[in-house]
Amino acid sequence: MTIQEDEKMKKHLQLLRSVPGIGLITAAALILATNNFTAFTDSRKFVARRTASYCGTAPFEHQSSTSYQGKTRISQYANKRIKALLTNGANSAIQHDQEIRAYYQRKIEEGKPKMVVINAVRVKLINRAFATVKRGTDFVKLKHYRQVA
Repeated sequence: MTIQEDEKMKKHLQLLRSVPGIGLITAAALILATNNFTAFTDSRKFVARRTASYCGTAPFEHQSSTSYQGKTRISQYANKRIKALLTNGANSAIQHDQEIRAYYQRKIEEGKPKMVVINAVRVKLINRAFATVKRGTDFVKLKHYRQVA
């Protein structure tokens, strides 16, 4: 069965593509990775420490007892395809979405390393994706949502 043959998957694909930074391939990969959003009930479970190593967003500490404390790093066991797609989506969102661009610039000015901020943007994309699917409506920018409410 393909995504185009299943109405629910087709609807989820359409909703995901409304999120800035998520294109056709990333949307399809998220549908497959989450088993059409049935394997994980919300984005927190998808990016939680146990499962975030799957999508490559959770940092893990490197330490040996109390004598050595290294930098935190992303798990090497991450699904590199999902991670790469989310990174490309994050870079696209930084270029084309005003909210994400402002967030990115604010964090860079605070002195955060570039890849730490890109990782945070990847998590934002995942949160936005799960929110649109859960609500069943296209993505609405926060600025426009505030004006309507």
